[in-house]
Amino acid sequence: MIFWTPMAVVCVASMAVGADVVSVGTVDGVVEGEDVKVSVDGVSIRIVREGAASRTKVVPWYAVRVVADGWEVPVEYQEMARASAMGHARRARGDLSGCADLYAGLAAGLVGSESDMAIEVFGGLLDEAVIRGDFYDAAVAMVALESLPALVLKSGVEGFDGRYRVHVGVPLLEGKVGVHRLEAAGGVIQERGLSGGVLVRAFGYLNGAVDGSEDLRGLIEDLATQQGVDVQFRQGLELYLNMLIVQVHPEADARDDARRWLRSRSSQKSGTWIDAWCRLALGVSYLNESDQAQNGEMLSRGVVELVHVMVRFGESHPNLARVARGLAIESLTESGRIDEASELARSFDAIGLTE
Repeated sequence: MIFWTPMAVVCVASMAVGADVVSVGTVDGVVEGEDVKVSVDGVSIRIVREGAASRTKVVPWYAVRVVADGWEVPVEYQEMARASAMGHARRARGDLSGCADLYAGLAAGLVGSESDMAIEVFGGLLDEAVIRGDFYDAAVAMVALESLPALVLKSGVEGFDGRYRVHVGVPLLEGKVGVHRLEAAGGVIQERGLSGGVLVRAFGYLNGAVDGSEDLRGLIEDLATQQGVDVQFRQGLELYLNMLIVQVHPEADARDDARRWLRSRSSQKSGTWIDAWCRLALGVSYLNESDQAQNGEMLSRGVVELVHVMVRFGESHPNLARVARGLAIESLTESGRIDEASELARSFDAIGLTE
């Protein structure tokens, strides 16, 4: 879980000293500041100390508190302050669903920000989307966070792999959720041409978050050429590209090439989240082909790949293992192999791998 401790609380009493000086309370005590400015990132205060250079502190809205007879939150930011404070409190006590309900309305306005406010909001939304199984929402939040400096991702955002700049809980798959919270934020990411926008399109294609005009071949071409993509993000996009091709490319040869690539990468990265992602994509690709051809052998191959994820990653990556469990049991059930589905469910329920 990504969690950032509030740095400050605005205490607020205007003082008749100098130009627009206010008293600011922080976790360390009271300091004096001036030139208070506000933005979506929070309250920016210039701190002036005798004999020292001035510095600016930005207090995120979730850390702002209103006190009597003091500085007041401007009307246009009152809802942001209220929603973020409540969302932060809910997240702190483990209510991710309630947190996401509040944070979702703030997301579009924070796209492109590298502030603590953006880190908290998109971090909470990412945590919740991964648990809920909404891969589109998770991808939007991940891409918003991916723009953060590498040191910030490495030190403060649990679940990100700094080499690939992706979150290990966000494989490119179709999730179970049909209604998404973050389509507006995803639209802003694409409109601004931000790094990762093509990835949002890919997740949107698989998860019904597009208007139906997305051209699959054009999307694959953009992923392959990686136009406008940060160089550090390219390894992750290569993995996502092959996951997309193996699941939905209309040509069997292209799917076979992607399958070979994923199997090779799975072997090279055995035991890692990359191995789990490759096997998830391979499993889904076989399940898709079994649906199209009514091929029981293909279904069995797909289930075998998913069981690998369930068995080998149940402890290290339980969310990925639960995804594999759900896909395997659903596919067996829909194909009339009820006894196998029931046995698979019982086997893994016994070790605590439930949805």
